[in-house]
This record gives sequence, C-alpha cells and structure tokens, in this order.
Amino acid sequence: MYRPTLRPLHNPIRGQIRAFFAGFGFFANRLYSFAYVRFAKNRPGFEIIEFAPQSGLCNGLILITGASSGVGEALARLLSEEGFSLLLTGRDENRLKSVAKLCRAEWLPLDLAHSLAPLLSWIREKKPGLVINNAGFALYGPAIAHPLSSEMDILEVNAAAAIEISIEAARTLQSNRMPGVILNVSSSAGELPIPSMAVYAAAKACLTSFSKSFDSEMSPYGIRVLASILGPVATPFAHRASSGRYTQTPSWKVISPERAAQKIWEQILKRKAVSAIDFRTRAFLLAAKLLPRPLLEWILQKNLARRYNCRSCQK
Repeated sequence: MYRPTLRPLHNPIRGQIRAFFAGFGFFANRLYSFAYVRFAKNRPGFEIIEFAPQSGLCNGLILITGASSGVGEALARLLSEEGFSLLLTGRDENRLKSVAKLCRAEWLPLDLAHSLAPLLSWIREKKPGLVINNAGFALYGPAIAHPLSSEMDILEVNAAAAIEISIEAARTLQSNRMPGVILNVSSSAGELPIPSMAVYAAAKACLTSFSKSFDSEMSPYGIRVLASILGPVATPFAHRASSGRYTQTPSWKVISPERAAQKIWEQILKRKAVSAIDFRTRAFLLAAKLLPRPLLEWILQKNLARRYNCRSCQK
C-alpha cells in the first residue's frame, strides 16, 4: 500500500541555516568593499566610483517648505551648494524670493495653513525626488489664551499639511516608479508633555508617528519617509511664538540653523528613519524619561514662562 511521505511546509532549521549564510554573505560583502576602498584608492591604475545614497533621487530635484528663513533657508543653501535643483515655498514672499535667487531655485509663496492645493499640483507636475517638510510654527502660552483659529493653524501647518504633502509626494513617486525620500522635520516637543505648547506638541507627536508608519508602507516601493527630531535651534521660530518678546541665539544649548541643516542632510544620506539630530536633544530626551512627570512638566512650563507674558497673550 502506498503511503505518501509527509513533510512540513517550512523547516525551521533550514530557515535558520539560510538566514545565517545570508547574513554572512552580507557582512562579507561589506568587509570586501571596505578593504577595496581602504587599500586600493591610493594605488595607481585604480579608479573608485562611489555611489552616494543621494543617487536614489532620480531627477535630483528637491522640494523644501518653510524655506524663507531658519532651517529651511539653511537647507536650501546647503543643497544648492551640493548641486541639486530646488523648489522652495514659504510665507514671506520677499525673503523667499531672495533665497530662491541666491540658490537659483524655483519658488512658490504660500501659507500652508490656507492654500495647500497649488503646492500639491506643483508636486504632481515637478515630481521631486526629495521632499523636506520643514514649515512649522507655534505660539507660547496656554492653549485657551489664543484664538481657536490660531491653534488650529498650528495643527494644520505642523501636522495636517505635512501629512498631505507626504502622501501626495509618495503617490506621485510610486505612480511614476521613482525611488525617493520624504523627510518630515519634527520636534522634541512631540516626545514630551509640554504645558504652554500643547497643540504644537500634539501636532509634532502626530507627525512623528505618521512618519514611522508611512515609512513602513512605502519602503517596499523604494520610497523612504524619515523624521528629524529637532531641539532648540536659533531661528525666528521663538520670536514668532513669543509675539516678538523672545529671540533664540546660538549657545551651548541652542544649535545654529546651519548645523541643523547639515545633520538633517546626513540623516537623509544614511536613510535613518527617526533621528534626534543633536546630542543635546538626545541627552535631554533621555533625562526626561527619568524624571517624574509632575517635575518634568514644572521645569518645562517654567522655562517657557520666561518667553511669554500670559496677560498680553489674553488681550
């Protein structure tokens, strides 16, 4: 009598063996590449061609929002020097025009809180291989001290608009079978409970969470969605948030826009999904996890209270 031989559909031991040799092959290839570059680059007759990660940007075209000042302007200057073609957007038309002229870039003045449609059309038309969602703003003080429309604009610019731009950019790249990168500039505020910046903190938490999930969805198509976690940066951000009462300048705890731009670019080259770009931000976030929440909130609120006057906010 014939009795068929039954075998499991998946052999776990065989799978482990395959995984071991696959990992070994990967590390062997990396070791070979390192040795070749290390020992052959200075020998006559050898020419090494380096394929940088930015070669994944098919058309070398980069879109930057919030490019009229601060980190956005620093990114525009940096990437222009790297030889990329730029598409710039921002609220301040005069400053944006000046930056675009300096960087030889195309520009589109608009306020993301109220006019997003022209930018989405621009993305579909130009098909940028790298999109940097940098635009953002906040208002210091209790949420009820400001008009509701202003708080909703914070949510719109920092979260909703960035998400819409990310989805439209990813859809455009995927439909055209193009690899690319979308980087969302987030904040350490999104990692913490921050009284006096409640809506801004919620918006950045939303953006970081979206970036992580959307990255997993788009990675199979060769499209990465990254998030940069910024701490204090010497930009006009604090001046606007405090209604002109406080200005941040570079110091031992506040980095320059140029430094932030360089770190963001390094993250893009490494394709690192989420990065707190500065060691001070990483140290602060680590310390925040160790503090009791009431103490942490008291410290943060006291620090922000120096930057605004509640009575003037309520007028």
